[in-house]
Amino acid sequence: MKKRFHSSARAKSKERTLALEPLEIRQMFSRDDAFAGVGSLTFSFAPDGTAVGEHTSRIFDGMGSIATSNEWQKAIATAFQKWAVQANVNFGWVADNGAASGVYGPTRGDERFGDIRITGFDYSTDTFAEAVSELTRSVGTWAGDIFFNTSADWKNTTNLEAAALHEVGHVLGLEHSDNPASPMHTHGPSGALELIAEDIAKLRAIHGPRKPDPNEASNGNNSISRASN
Repeated sequence: MKKRFHSSARAKSKERTLALEPLEIRQMFSRDDAFAGVGSLTFSFAPDGTAVGEHTSRIFDGMGSIATSNEWQKAIATAFQKWAVQANVNFGWVADNGAASGVYGPTRGDERFGDIRITGFDYSTDTFAEAVSELTRSVGTWAGDIFFNTSADWKNTTNLEAAALHEVGHVLGLEHSDNPASPMHTHGPSGALELIAEDIAKLRAIHGPRKPDPNEASNGNNSISRASN
């Protein structure tokens, strides 16, 4: 004979109130282009003595062997301008206080130095220059920084401009090009000093076409004689 054990009354289900419980925050690094669509960016030349990882920047001393300070800085600034005139992006020079490269801070808008910092040191290799990828915000103030090899065989400021043109292209999101006529074709002084159609198309796909300057009006505003009041 089987025995059954049961309660004399059915257990009543307890009433429960639904509630939201906060969970531990899980934030992931953003992998988007930190400089796309911002319109305006700044750059600065870090003074000699600036710490760059395990290196120390000596770009003023190093580039002084090929040109005056004004001349080699102008060559690099010219490279920035050649990209800027083709898309909706502006570059402006700002002062640099010499804080260590990669110091904690925002990717853009840090008041201590430019969004893109220019430094240089002896690579002890045949690399002419390198740029930190702008495709991740996780690198903080490193993003977009450009390092020049002060021990490279710089013939003149034309070589420097060509190398800068290549690296600024990387900063703006362009990859290497298979076209030898493009300044994005190879590292260092490629000899190409002008953007080609495919470079411009890729640039505008990221940053959009150049928008008219509000001061241009009908005269262009692109020279001293045509300057708007």
